[in-house]
Amino acid sequence: MTINEPYAQYLEAANRIFGPLAVGKYGVSQGKLVKKLDRDEFGGKYEAFKDLDRLYKSLSNSGVTIDDAIYQELKALAAELLMDEKNNRFLW
Repeated sequence: MTINEPYAQYLEAANRIFGPLAVGKYGVSQGKLVKKLDRDEFGGKYEAFKDLDRLYKSLSNSGVTIDDAIYQELKALAAELLMDEKNNRFLW
C-alpha cells in the first residue's frame, strides 16, 4: 500500500477534528496540540508508527515485559497521526 490512502484518511480525520486548517498549522485533538502534517511528514511518522506497532504487538504476544517507553512513543505517534493507538484507526 502506498502512503496515498492512509494520508487521504488522515486528511479526512483532520478536517473533521480541526475543521478548515492549513497544513503546518496547529489544532487540538484529545486535549493535545497537534500539527496538521504535510504528506512527507505524515509518511515518515506513519511508517514509524507501523514499525513500532508491529514491535509492540510482537513483544506483547511473546509474553516479554515491555518497557513503558515503547508504549508511550506509540501513543505519542498515534496522537500526531490522529489515530487510536489501540485499534490503528483514524479518529473520527
